[in-house]
Amino acid sequence: MRNLILLTVIMIITTKANLFCQAEEINPGDNNIRMEKEEGCYQEMKVGTHTVITNTNSVSYEKENKFSKGKRLLEKGRWKYDEDILENAILIFQYMIKEEDSNYLYYYYLAYAYERLILINDIEDKKDKSEDYAKKALHIIERSIQLNDNFPESHYILARIQIRLAKVSWLMGARYGPKIGKERDRVLELNSNSPQASLLLALTYLETPRFFGGNVNKAIEKLEEIIKLNPMFDEAYIHLSQAYKRKRWYDKEKEILEKALKINPYNLYARKILKKVVINN
Repeated sequence: MRNLILLTVIMIITTKANLFCQAEEINPGDNNIRMEKEEGCYQEMKVGTHTVITNTNSVSYEKENKFSKGKRLLEKGRWKYDEDILENAILIFQYMIKEEDSNYLYYYYLAYAYERLILINDIEDKKDKSEDYAKKALHIIERSIQLNDNFPESHYILARIQIRLAKVSWLMGARYGPKIGKERDRVLELNSNSPQASLLLALTYLETPRFFGGNVNKAIEKLEEIIKLNPMFDEAYIHLSQAYKRKRWYDKEKEILEKALKINPYNLYARKILKKVVINN
């Protein structure tokens, strides 16, 4: 009787403590145990003649599930340029940071989601909103780098945010312009072969003020090289179209945007730009 009471208490505690794993009473030698959750989620506990399956890592399992969901939402929102999906991802990453504020990846993904919102609001000419997102993202990604300075993607996001802030005003350009090159060099140092590193180099030429090394011709050369090596890298097409526009090569701009949509027909960013190209011409 005492064993049964203890068994019941353990099962209640285990069930309430974890929404993802289950506690289950089984008979010794039972070969029909259904382990429906991932391996590592259960542990056998002997209570008299009974065996109880209990959770060993329920907290980490739940946390990993939330983190994975946030990353899936971010990727979906990035692919579709969908603000609502990205904002849902942001809520998850904010929750993760509240639960564990020492994980650099949580800060990185949160800043990455904000960086995507910056792009969307820029194309929709919501400059004030875009600038607000950039300021938020700046502090977040700086925290990620503070926790881990050797993660190239964080330096990549920081440089992109600095590029955006440098366009706000001449004073902001003077403040962030010199910093962009530093972050670009850090990304290349950590991972020189990544498409993101090459894209960042192109963006520094495209978006940085001429006084700080901006050069549209070099940007075009680099972006065309990226697309040749990574023909499915749809974002490179977008920035190449922007470079063509600055050169007033409107036919090339339209052509490259159409190619971008063939790669990713859900790319709302490319659709909106192409619509403007059609209207303006």
